[in-house]
Amino acid sequence: MLSRDVPDSPLRFGALWGLWAFHTVSTEHQTARQFAEECVALGQRVGDAGLLVEGYCILGASLFGLGDLAAARLQLEASIATYDPEKHRSHALVYGQDPKVLALTYLVKTVCPLGYPDLGLSRSQEMLSLARSLAHSFSLTFALYGSSMVRVWRQEWRAAQAFAEEFIALCAEQGLSHQESQARCLLARVLVQQGAGATGAGMLRRSLAELKAMGPGNMYLLWLPWSAEAFGRMGQAEEGLSELGDAFRLLALLSHR
Repeated sequence: MLSRDVPDSPLRFGALWGLWAFHTVSTEHQTARQFAEECVALGQRVGDAGLLVEGYCILGASLFGLGDLAAARLQLEASIATYDPEKHRSHALVYGQDPKVLALTYLVKTVCPLGYPDLGLSRSQEMLSLARSLAHSFSLTFALYGSSMVRVWRQEWRAAQAFAEEFIALCAEQGLSHQESQARCLLARVLVQQGAGATGAGMLRRSLAELKAMGPGNMYLLWLPWSAEAFGRMGQAEEGLSELGDAFRLLALLSHR
């Protein structure tokens, strides 16, 4: 691998980060974790806080993908603590999104399932405020996604709907089709919870088909149980069980990667 032959430097770090991103999108989280760990080790060897901000963040993301929420939280909090707004805001232009926004997005998704919904809410407010100040659309999509998810966990459906609708509008404006499909899944879940089961289930089915066509990875798997729930609320148990069956089969496939 060519990245092994490059001396410790931001150039080598960039290659490792790119390999992490590839394997993450491919839902190969064990391999992605190895590259993330190399990124952290490289940043520590050269003493570069900017590289560590990114390294801690992506290692936390990989640990989240592997279901190790406690370990993910430690790495994500380390990334946030290392972030310097004056020095690291330019990372959004290099890596595609602001590292603190990304770390906070994963952090709120981590602490809510761990039983800290109030911490998730306060961190989501910090995340959204930072994202809006950056004037960087892709970073804002992460913040809107995380903000809506926190409200879903807290069962604050109106607020969740408002964030999901803003998420959809931003994705449509920027031509982000994959993110827009995710945003519509979020909105569909909220609609189901507010009694619009048929509308929500139909939106979920269409959005799931779009995500599956792009590659049935993590996000597609995330929404399948929600689709099953929607069918269950409408009294269509067989359809719901079919969705759960698809989710278990996909989970088994991904677990071997």
